Formats: sequence, C-alpha cells, structure tokens
Amino acid sequence: ALEFTYVDSGHFLLKKPKKMFKRLLFLMAALLCMVACPGFAVTLIYDDDGLVTNGITDGTSAGWNTSAAVFYNGAGDAAWTNATTDIAQFGGGSSGTAGTLTVGTVSTNGITFEAPFAGSYTLTGVSICWGWTSPSLTADANGAIATLLTGSAGFTKAGARTLVLTGNNSGVTG
Repeated sequence: ALEFTYVDSGHFLLKKPKKMFKRLLFLMAALLCMVACPGFAVTLIYDDDGLVTNGITDGTSAGWNTSAAVFYNGAGDAAWTNATTDIAQFGGGSSGTAGTLTVGTVSTNGITFEAPFAGSYTLTGVSICWGWTSPSLTADANGAIATLLTGSAGFTKAGARTLVLTGNNSGVTG
C-alpha cells in the first residue's frame, strides 16, 4: 500500500520514496526480462488430425511444418512456431497409426519419441535445426530420423529405446 504524509494546502508527500523506487525498478526489470529474455522450453505434442476434442491422434498426414495447426500446446492445437526452445513430441496418442512423417524446415530444442497407439515414427524430409544450447533426442519408444540435422550445439540422446539416425548429420557440430 502507498503511504502519504499531508504537508499543507492539500499537498501530500509519498512516504518512503526510496523503497517505492526500488520496487518500481525491480518491477520494470522483471517486465523487461519477460519481453527480452529467451522463453522457457515447452513440449508440444504432434496431433495428426488437429482436433483436440478427440485427444491426441498419431498419424502422418499433416507433417511437421510451420503451417499445419497440429501441435497440442496444452490448450489447443497450433502450428509449429520454430521457437528454438520448444520440444516436439511424437507418439502418445489414443488412436491412429504412426509411420513416416514428412518434415519441412523446422527448428527445435529437442525431439521426444513416446509410444504411439500403433506403429513407430520415422521423420524424413527437408531439415531439422537444433536450437538453444542443449538440444536432446529422447527415445522412450523406438524412432528414426532420416532427414538433415543441423546446429552448432550438438545434442544428447536420452531414453532407453532405439533411435536410428540415417540422414545427413554432417551439419551438426558441437
């Protein structure tokens, strides 16, 4: 709460202006960081049919690109934004069949393969660029990537399942 002291003739002075200035400065710094600082990683789940009303659907018809609204973000399906902090998850659907999924030119901080309703995922197409500083490939289900991988941060592999990389990976350094 703001506290004021009455001076005279209807004039007031703010009590403890230094303390209020510090609070205001802190608030301004926090707001600036929210705008200018890098975002936090979000896992977006591939939902082939783009409908949230029937749950996550495994499949390959839409592909991974920046135009199809087929990534579930916790509230609804949206197009992939190429935010270098986000992680793409494939699998985990309640219906549909995984298979070969066509990839456009996308950027990501990680890829996770979860158990699909049926089948397994193979990513093939143009290119996947690793963003941020510590990209990861997580294989909680078997998966394959047969597309160009690029980026300067390298990547780590996690998960106990098999991950097959058959694409041109000469663009990955770090």
